[in-house]
Amino acid sequence: MVDIVFNSVDILESIFHIMTLPEVAGAAHINKMCNMVGKDVWMHKHIENDKKIAYWVKEARTIAQPFLDNKSHLTPAQYLTAQKHVYTCLSEIYDVDWSYFVHTEMDGWFEVLTRLDAHYLGAHNATYDHKNMSNRRKIMEKIKPLIYIDNTNKYSVYKLKQFAAWKGVPKAFKMKRSQLVKCMTRPDDEVYFYEDYIHK
Repeated sequence: MVDIVFNSVDILESIFHIMTLPEVAGAAHINKMCNMVGKDVWMHKHIENDKKIAYWVKEARTIAQPFLDNKSHLTPAQYLTAQKHVYTCLSEIYDVDWSYFVHTEMDGWFEVLTRLDAHYLGAHNATYDHKNMSNRRKIMEKIKPLIYIDNTNKYSVYKLKQFAAWKGVPKAFKMKRSQLVKCMTRPDDEVYFYEDYIHK
């Protein structure tokens, strides 16, 4: 039965189409047939995923830009609303292809997220949304282990401390630059897991 599955183009295509992009890439190493079919499916899924991800990245940029431009008239409620929508975009991107957070430069995301998140702590009023914060934490826990800074040289020590604190690095604000650079630079041997599978 195994030989039939792994040597049937139609069956393999059906299986690969319901797998994630990283799973298809890994399965291509099983045998020559998987490699042949996997390459075609991977390319098709990659093109589809890129279109979906581009849409959500554009949405997030549109939402976040006024806050990155330091518009003085923006209210805490507006920050909370923007934060909610940006984290929705992150969640959608994660569901399309979680490996996006590994293979794409994350510096801009760190800037956006630390800017928006800095405001919610002081918003304990009628606009404070506990459900929003709970959803935000769930998304954060999925993406935090995946992302690092690509170019630490362009940031001040204070900025790196902010990014490290957002990522959950213990005692980030007490670290020196060399320590921050080390913990915020992606290790060459880092191993990644699909969090949704781990917690099922």
